[in-house]
Amino acid sequence: MAPQSSSIKFGGKGTGPGQFNTPRGVLVSYDNEIFVSDMGNKRVQVFNMEGVFLREFPTVVPKTAHVMKPYDITIDGSGHLWVLGRDGAAELWSVQQGGKTQDSDGHPTNKFSLPPSGRARGIGLDRSRQHILVTGGDAGSAVVKILEHDGSLVREIGQDGTVKHPRDVTVNKDGNILVLDRDPSFVHVYNKEGSLQFSFGIPGTGDGQMKHPRNICHDNSGNIVVADWGNRRVEMFTSKGEHMRHVGIRDGMGQVHGVAISPDGKVVVTDWVNHQVTILPNDEDVSYPVREATATGSSVIKFGGKGSGPGKFFTPRGVLVSYDNEIFVSDMGNKRVQVFSMEGVFLREFPTVVPKTAHVMNPYDITIDSSGQLWVLGRDGSAEFVVQYTKDGNTMVSNGQATNKFSLPPDGHARGIGLDRRRQHILVTGGTAGSAVVKVLEHDGSLVREFGKDGVLKHPRDITVNKDGNILVLDRDPEFVHFYDEAGKLQSSFGNPGTGDGQMKHPRNICHDNAGNIIVADWGNRRVEMFSPKGEHMHHVGTKDGMGEVHGVAVAPDGKVVVSDWVNDTITILQNSEAV
Repeated sequence: MAPQSSSIKFGGKGTGPGQFNTPRGVLVSYDNEIFVSDMGNKRVQVFNMEGVFLREFPTVVPKTAHVMKPYDITIDGSGHLWVLGRDGAAELWSVQQGGKTQDSDGHPTNKFSLPPSGRARGIGLDRSRQHILVTGGDAGSAVVKILEHDGSLVREIGQDGTVKHPRDVTVNKDGNILVLDRDPSFVHVYNKEGSLQFSFGIPGTGDGQMKHPRNICHDNSGNIVVADWGNRRVEMFTSKGEHMRHVGIRDGMGQVHGVAISPDGKVVVTDWVNHQVTILPNDEDVSYPVREATATGSSVIKFGGKGSGPGKFFTPRGVLVSYDNEIFVSDMGNKRVQVFSMEGVFLREFPTVVPKTAHVMNPYDITIDSSGQLWVLGRDGSAEFVVQYTKDGNTMVSNGQATNKFSLPPDGHARGIGLDRRRQHILVTGGTAGSAVVKVLEHDGSLVREFGKDGVLKHPRDITVNKDGNILVLDRDPEFVHFYDEAGKLQSSFGNPGTGDGQMKHPRNICHDNAGNIIVADWGNRRVEMFSPKGEHMHHVGTKDGMGEVHGVAVAPDGKVVVSDWVNDTITILQNSEAV
């Protein structure tokens, strides 16, 4: 089920209505119309908030035969558009209303020229004073010009050496002037008189960092929104410059350039490389994945955060990656399973309904069989269940037969579920010292056998079956991994408590990759450990300080490692299973 607040994307390269050739600036008017400066086509196009084309007009320079290339666009308190563009070597401003070169009283539109800058410029408006602001120049000549409607200079700001390469400018509700500086990726906040108050932002890919930002605007609350071109995302900051969140999907956004806010808070961005416009939902409770670099240069994708919206979590526990590279997460506190792409993009969700009951269970753990059917282990009050679902969350299997479900005796402790795909058996852990056991079950819940009552198991947390049919049981205390053969006979064990290489501290989940290597979510040490099929320590997959309190772990067909953090309510995709 897709989220109701999904984004809208439209455009594509071309000259027809609704197509673009290098769209740059964007604004949303007070009556919810989107205006896009379609630079390569020398026009402004207008759309509604559903992305439907309404009209267009060429960016004619009044009293000339020239049609200029529009860089940027803004709107004043009277509803007049102001367009910044270039005609050959000359840079010009013109104001137009609905594409007309006369206002409603028949007066000619304002237009004036500017000294060529040689670099991309941005425009803004101080609506309280009816001043126009335009950026220009670079280090040594960087400046923001404040102009009257006829182009006469009021004053200049930014000559203090702070601004290096100003790209865009906006004026917030308090009259403060916000200048976006491409290098070194700062936002500079000046007061009404042009005195620098503070700056924020540093180059990089992390939260609040920027890489060659292009455009800036603000919402009705004064929050600052930046089109972070180099990171392919949109960043939101408070009016004081504190990072709030990522608004756009990094890998899905393209190279964002222009950014605007609608009256109801939707974010509209242009992608001038892919010739598209995207309308992002006004929904703080929607997760967007963020790509980050580790200290060693490897790349990870992280998404989530606490909440009930699409892509948000409330205590995510189990995680798996299907054969077709979809990530399934048991979002326990929200009583649902959520599904994502390997780029962390939300795809769909379904509630973990117990068939033929009114119950929706809290899902602990999740696995998948060779037929592509999901098996979810969960609890509803005092009862514990295992329920079969399709990958779309249906409670009918693909051949039309009723879903399998069965109950388990309440255990009182966290359990794990695994599958022996060769025999199509379900394995469930349970109990603690003195009662620890692994149950091997048929699809209808009937018992095949039990094992683990040899006194070796103390607190079994999770289970997996490797390609040779050996059963690997993860024991929380004393942090051992136990190998059993397919008949349930103990073969060997490895691991001991601690923080060193190969040691574990309250591990939570276990899985294996295509080569038979064993991966453990080492919760207490905030990392993921990888062992050879014989239990020899290979390396740490996750970084201790960056991983959070890892719980669930899964491996994708190409070796990527996916982990859940049930304390910070996030999912992390490690780009490969090499040491990080």
